Amino acid sequence: MEEIIEILERNFSPVQIVEMLNDFRFNQQELDDYAIEHRICPKCYNELVIHSCYEPSEHFGFPVMEEMGKLRCEECGWIEN
Repeated sequence: MEEIIEILERNFSPVQIVEMLNDFRFNQQELDDYAIEHRICPKCYNELVIHSCYEPSEHFGFPVMEEMGKLRCEECGWIEN
């Protein structure tokens, strides 16, 4: 699949590639990984946005707040696991 994507990237945008390959029913996990890597929602093909929050954590026994981020689609509500 990587070879196909490399060929398509010469002439098409990542969004177009995800839409085209989805029509051919390629390995869905590989296609979703490619979409997420290019910040494209694997569900609706809109742009993914990083949403960050702070979670309590520990560093050398001291409490700290760690910034965590997840990709999210503002159109359909898909959230990265």
